[in-house]
Amino acid sequence: MYKAEVEQLQVEQDVQTKQLKDAETRFHAAKSVNEKFIDLQQKNEKYNTLQENRTVIEMKETSFKRAEQAKRLLPFEQWHEEAMQNEQKAESLLKQIIAKKENIMNNFELAQEKYEVVKNKESERENVKKLVQRLEELQPIIASLAEKQLNLQNAEIQIGKLKESMQNLDRQLEEHTNQKQLMTGELQQLEQALEQYVDKVEELTNMREDAKVLKQAYDVWQEKQKFEKEKEAAYSKMQLAVNAYENMERRWLSEQAGILALHLHDGESCPVCGSTTHPKKATEQSGAIDENELNGLRDKKNIAEKLHVQLEEKWNFYHHQYEQVIEEVKKRGYQSEELVETYSALVQKGKQLATEVNTLKASEETRKQIAVKIKSVEEKVDALQKQKREVETEQHRIEMDCMQLRTSYEHDKKNIPENLQTVQAWKVQFDQAMHELKLMEDEWKKVQEAYQHWQNENIRIQAEQEGATNQFESAKLKKEETFTRFMKELEQSGFTDQSTYKEAKLSDAEMELIQKEIQSYYSFLEVLAKQIEELHVELKDKEYMDITALGEHIKELEINLDIIKEKRQRAQNAVTYISDLHENIRRIDEQIHEEEKAFQELVDLYEVMKGDNESRISFERYILIEYLEQIVQIANERLRKLSNGQFYLKRSERVEKRNRQSGLGLDVYDAYTGQTRDVKTLSGGEKFNASLCLALGMADVIQAYEGGISIETMFIDEGFGSLDEESLTKAVDTLIDLQKSGRFIGVISHVQELKNAMPAVLEVTKQKDGCSQTRFVVK
Repeated sequence: MYKAEVEQLQVEQDVQTKQLKDAETRFHAAKSVNEKFIDLQQKNEKYNTLQENRTVIEMKETSFKRAEQAKRLLPFEQWHEEAMQNEQKAESLLKQIIAKKENIMNNFELAQEKYEVVKNKESERENVKKLVQRLEELQPIIASLAEKQLNLQNAEIQIGKLKESMQNLDRQLEEHTNQKQLMTGELQQLEQALEQYVDKVEELTNMREDAKVLKQAYDVWQEKQKFEKEKEAAYSKMQLAVNAYENMERRWLSEQAGILALHLHDGESCPVCGSTTHPKKATEQSGAIDENELNGLRDKKNIAEKLHVQLEEKWNFYHHQYEQVIEEVKKRGYQSEELVETYSALVQKGKQLATEVNTLKASEETRKQIAVKIKSVEEKVDALQKQKREVETEQHRIEMDCMQLRTSYEHDKKNIPENLQTVQAWKVQFDQAMHELKLMEDEWKKVQEAYQHWQNENIRIQAEQEGATNQFESAKLKKEETFTRFMKELEQSGFTDQSTYKEAKLSDAEMELIQKEIQSYYSFLEVLAKQIEELHVELKDKEYMDITALGEHIKELEINLDIIKEKRQRAQNAVTYISDLHENIRRIDEQIHEEEKAFQELVDLYEVMKGDNESRISFERYILIEYLEQIVQIANERLRKLSNGQFYLKRSERVEKRNRQSGLGLDVYDAYTGQTRDVKTLSGGEKFNASLCLALGMADVIQAYEGGISIETMFIDEGFGSLDEESLTKAVDTLIDLQKSGRFIGVISHVQELKNAMPAVLEVTKQKDGCSQTRFVVK
């Protein structure tokens, strides 16, 4: 229905559109003719206006021609103006030089007068020069006299100091000699008292070692007694826990048998024994037992058993240690029954002996200090005696030099005037003479330079005046010549005087503007006349038309066409909306099917990843199975050696119950029985060997897959106490092989055999105050 209506409206729209186009064609043709009539009228009005302005244009043409004539005279005017400027510059320069010449002449006359005055002082300058020359000749003699006087004074002072030094040396030698005699007597007394020092030190050292052994034996005995009491108490608690658990376990099993018997019928096989006859069924027990309570008793039993085993290991450790230390006590000649009394007596005797040793040690230190002091005093005496001999020699040499200096000084003093016998006096007179000579010479030099300068300036300014006069005359003649030429050119160009010439002159911009205005006027007038002629030809036999009615008819047709277009568009929109709605429904239905399919794939993948499958293996466990099998394979190589080929670990293939994840469990194959069983059935020592092999296997696999990781250090805590002698030996051999491969192995254990096998041991001993004492034992 909507499509047929769209087609009918489309036909009506086409008819209405054709009518509108015909009407618009007629309207535009009439409008174009009317616009040309209006354009013709406007152009005629413009043409008449231009004709009225022709007089103005002709005046501008005349002005432009006069400006062109004046422009040709511009170079002659510029030459004349330039000549006038040059004349003015030359005249100004000549006036400046004349004024400058007068100033130079005055300065030259003054310099000449001063030159004659200073020139007449030549004899005074010569006398001062001779005085300076005489003082320079005396300078080395006076300086030598002063130096000799100073050396003589220094020598006398030095002789006095040497005499004083000799007195000090004699006094020090006497003091050190007396000091040495006193210390030598004191040293002899100390040496007699220290004859027994070495024996007493050795006796004290042995006594301290004995006390240390007795103290260690007593401490170990106390620890052994403490752990023996704790072990007995733990054993009692363990028996109570085991009895309570076993009683409840028997009751719980009986209860389970009663529940199982309720479902037994004659002819059906028993799930326990397989029999089809049931002559004596178990009866259901009254008072149900809570399985959680049973599990709690089992945990308490396990904790009590573990505590008893730990305390028993500690008691064995301290018992064995006590036997070793008692042997050492007996070797040193003491009785094991009287440890406390013997230790107390030994400590008391040791304190008394230590006091004596400390006293003797202080005396020994005093003796060493006195011996060092005696040696130091002897070295000082030798040094003082040597210094005394050197001073005596030096004193004799300086006295001889002083005698020679005094003789030479007296001889030079006689040859020098009395007022110049000191360097200071000579320097005062010499400085005065040099200052006076310098003033006179500087004055003469400045006068000569000033005279020569102003003489040269006078010669130079006269030459400049002549040049400036010639330049001024030349510029004046050039100005007259350019003026005559400029006036001649004005007359030839039709200008009566300079005022008419200046009135006719225009700038280049003004001339260009007038020229463009004239050209634009004639060009526009010509174009306008041609356009008017063309419009007359085009509008021949045509009239101006009224187009108002035709415009109203076009508006009516446009309104009808818009109404038809709007109806057709509404119908077309309805058709498009229905089609799009149908397509959206179909597309949404397909999208729903695709998303349901993708969702189901994600659900299946999620169930596989989390292990919701028959094998109860998640994706993570599936990846870890590969690593576990490699670890088990490497671990079996060591376990086969430790178990003499009896045990072989393998990954369990069984599916766990109660929705627990599978795949990473371990079973053990027993080569002696040929059966595979759970690793939980292994004994304590067997579990330790298996755990050790798995740990070493895991370390090898990690290093193989991670090149940047190197596991070079391993610590093993406890577990060796559950091994028999053969298993312990093999475990130690395995650790030694690892240590030889470059790894550092640390073992934490109370087993003495294992401690004896270690090359380095860190012993930790508990103290009564709650602290621990440690020490390293390197073998």
